[in-house]
Amino acid sequence: MSNTLIVFHRCGGKSLGYPPNTLLTIKWALSYGAKAIEYDIVFCEDNNKDKIIVVEPKVLKKANLDINNLKWQNVLKLNAGNDKFGYQKVPELEEVLGSAPDIHHQIHIKGNHPQTVSTLLQKLEEKSNFVITSFDIQILKQIKKINNIVRVGWLVKPKQERRNEGLTDLTALVTANPEALPTYSLDELNKILNQAKVNLIDIVILCAPRIKEKIIVDTVKKNQIECGAWGVGTNIVIAKRLIDYNIDRFTIDNPEELI
Repeated sequence: MSNTLIVFHRCGGKSLGYPPNTLLTIKWALSYGAKAIEYDIVFCEDNNKDKIIVVEPKVLKKANLDINNLKWQNVLKLNAGNDKFGYQKVPELEEVLGSAPDIHHQIHIKGNHPQTVSTLLQKLEEKSNFVITSFDIQILKQIKKINNIVRVGWLVKPKQERRNEGLTDLTALVTANPEALPTYSLDELNKILNQAKVNLIDIVILCAPRIKEKIIVDTVKKNQIECGAWGVGTNIVIAKRLIDYNIDRFTIDNPEELI
């Protein structure tokens, strides 16, 4: 039996048409038996009060809102739902944590507002069932400086893709042609691991289409670092390959199709 933790990316349910990063989809994930959910968070200001909201970046992009300068009065006007399931509000982090208290939360930081980290850690003070992830290792370094007990996961961005991931769907980009991405060389992997150790990274989260050999997963684990993957998207072939490699965790959009 595999020990891999299947993390419902943006709360999962994509093949069923569920809107990502919403309370509705979290409710579905729980009913489906999810052990872990992943969602995107950003900082939001409300009359000088600091909020952390859970939101699908495409919703912000569609509304022409600046991800690094969000005001609560504008967020309240957003519809995070879709035609199939109707209107859904953008929830605050506290609502999401309260809606799924007994499973693991993989909390992914979006944007680069300077108050995101301190506000997020403050709201997570009484929690333990979470990990914070980012593509930006400097953000994770900042987290560890404030509280080195908090577990963090570094999503390693392919050198081939240098675009900002704030409002860009990097998963869509790397899964458009996954076979075109080269496998990790051991030299490249060792450089990644050395950087992870220096910055006290708990989980190295590699680009899934680039994990083409089991030795990649084994090498990460031998260095006493948890091995994860991002960028599976809806690719069931890649998902099953990662499970066969006994990877520690990975995110997937459509876990309901992974039989």
